[in-house]
Order: sequence, then structure tokens, then C-alpha cells
Amino acid sequence: MASELRERLEAARAEVARLEHEAATATCAELGHDWHCLGGANCGCFDDACCSVPVHECRRCGACDYGENEWARDQIAKCPLPAEYGEYLATLRALEAQGGAAIRSLKEAKDG
Repeated sequence: MASELRERLEAARAEVARLEHEAATATCAELGHDWHCLGGANCGCFDDACCSVPVHECRRCGACDYGENEWARDQIAKCPLPAEYGEYLATLRALEAQGGAAIRSLKEAKDG
């Protein structure tokens, strides 16, 4: 009985060694990426957004997700800034594009 247990244990150790070697030489397509965080990128939830999303790089192959990942999608979906803020910024840009004349008109109207 003890020798059977020893044999099974040795067979298991040999299988573990074989799998570790296979994993060490596997590609990321076979094993999956080993992501680690490089930092952040602009979230892009609206123009001029100032929040960021995590950017990851694979330790094995060097692939980078450039912030296109599940964490980023979750963060953008939960963005605390209302959509109206993005519309407000777009309106300001349109006014600025008109050479500032529209902004001056608004200011003059406000100052009366």
C-alpha cells in the first residue's frame, strides 16, 4: 500500500513538472496574458475628460491593452460626471471656434 502511494505521488510530481515546463514555454494564446498595470490613460468618456482608466501590459509577451479592458469599461459606465457636462464642453468649443465673438456677445448680454 505504501509503495503504491509513493508511486502515485511520484507520478503526480512528474505530471506537475511536465505541466510547469509546458506553461513556461506556452504562448499567451495558450495560457492567457499575465497582465500588470502600467498606469493610466484618459478614460475618453467625453471630450476633455480628466479621469483615467488602467492600462495593462503582459509580463510574458509585452502586449499592451492601451486601456481597452474590462476595468476601463466598468469605470466609464460608472463615470460620475453627467453627460450634460460633455455637451456643455462641446457648446463652449463651438463658441470658441467662432473666434470668441459669440462669447463676447454672451458676456455683453450678461453684463447688460
